Amino acid sequence: MTSYSYYDLLTTGVGYLDWIKEEQPEQGLPFWKVRVSALSGRIGSETRTKIYCTVHGTKTIQWIEKLQEALPYTRNIRISFCIADVDTELYYAQKGKNTGGAGTFLRGRLISINWVTVREERIELDSPGLDSITNMALASK
Repeated sequence: MTSYSYYDLLTTGVGYLDWIKEEQPEQGLPFWKVRVSALSGRIGSETRTKIYCTVHGTKTIQWIEKLQEALPYTRNIRISFCIADVDTELYYAQKGKNTGGAGTFLRGRLISINWVTVREERIELDSPGLDSITNMALASK
């Protein structure tokens, strides 16, 4: 029997969820995709780096399923995350002023969410507040 060992490239940080989508491929199982705006730099003048992710892990999927209900009502969902295997991907613009031009974006696998903040209230995965995320988001309108 062959044994394999791997090195994982893990990126941890704090950022905002920009969008959440459930993909339904013609073949294969459905899966979740998100875009995280990771924060870096001095607080108050931080920069945001966008990372496009597929979601992996049972607990992380539980978070995303709850958060996708609330996201349409608030754009202020902050998360503590761990993203594995961040890499760049090349694309060519199909429309707009840069049609045909090349660009890059970051992609990775969102493998864990440690906590979530909605309306400055921090929620842990196992807390009873997880069920009320949508209500909290609605209250911010």
